[in-house]
Amino acid sequence: MEKTAKKIVICGHYGATNIGDSAIGLSIIQGLQKLYDKPKITILGYDAKRIDKFYAEFVGDNIVKGEYLLPLGFRSLFRGIFKGTIWRTLKAIKRCDQFILGGGGLFVDERIFAVFLWGMHAFWAYLLRKQVVMIGQSVGPLNTRIGRFIAKKVFSRAKFIGVRDENSKKVLERIGVKNKIIVSADAVFGLNLDSKNDFGGELERLNKKVEQKGLDGYFILSIRSWGSNPGEVYKKIVQKALLITEKYRLLPVFVPFQLVKENDQEMLNKILVQSNVFGEFEVLKFDNNIFNVLSVIGGSKFTVGMRLHSLIFSIISDVPCIGISYSDKVRDLMSYAGLSKYVISLDENIDTKIPSMVDDIVKNDTEYRMLLQKARLSMKKEWDLMLNETSM
Repeated sequence: MEKTAKKIVICGHYGATNIGDSAIGLSIIQGLQKLYDKPKITILGYDAKRIDKFYAEFVGDNIVKGEYLLPLGFRSLFRGIFKGTIWRTLKAIKRCDQFILGGGGLFVDERIFAVFLWGMHAFWAYLLRKQVVMIGQSVGPLNTRIGRFIAKKVFSRAKFIGVRDENSKKVLERIGVKNKIIVSADAVFGLNLDSKNDFGGELERLNKKVEQKGLDGYFILSIRSWGSNPGEVYKKIVQKALLITEKYRLLPVFVPFQLVKENDQEMLNKILVQSNVFGEFEVLKFDNNIFNVLSVIGGSKFTVGMRLHSLIFSIISDVPCIGISYSDKVRDLMSYAGLSKYVISLDENIDTKIPSMVDDIVKNDTEYRMLLQKARLSMKKEWDLMLNETSM
């Protein structure tokens, strides 16, 4: 451990009420605290106050300071100028010893705004001559010329590049990045789970409800808004969940992973009302306490999930999972974990494939959990080794 108090800026999709991204940030911070003695950490994200509150709860007061991302739009520019957030953010970058960009799926031009946003932050770090480290990222798809151009420029100047799947490495190599690229696991596999608890009593409540209904347990469902008209596909997923409920006597429990911008809870409630099955599902309220969410997932029979981190939370809890792939990163994760046979795309035959996969999971539960344990331990080791390299 270095004895100097390093100043580190972490930049990414933080403070946006996304449980997965919060877990990524916490894992990175825990790792940095092992590498350095009392590092001074600033996190750049969408909501500085939300960042301060979350990390004060899980790593202690006065360890992490939240600041807003640099503006890339009229509203954020107005706030940046008149509330002074631009200058505080630039000051944090100027004073840091290391600038970490990641983790998560940042450079994806399915939403081209994101490529410009993260490219701009890397540009300022390079302009201010900072050591830039890319960690825990998935890259692609990059289907536009401008997306490929920005990603190449940003990654080619980085001191260190760590991606969370083989496909991301191939994407970077195809666009001309010559740097050494380390493939490792998602940051959440490095999370210290000692603080795990029980979702504010939700785990106990769920188990009581299962007992009262005379059921044999519960399973987790996680979906997110994606595409221009997802309604019909999601209704099919809901219908399959009901069939699973009847066949295996399980309670379907929906866990929302994001609240602002994409409101998982609101979206599912709408689908349940439209499908006239609202009372058949247990819809939990959003809770950004990641250890509470882990506890509920850990008590389930299996997870059917679109949200990438619903699957990662399942894997680190040794709970079988089926991935519904809306983006390359979902299929890449399942492949990386050795679970390729348990992933299905949104445009595939959900009607038959989801029930078939659940049948397989139930039949081979013990073997699946042993596979998950092996994958979890391997990916935690990979993450720890990769993080150590960033300090060299």
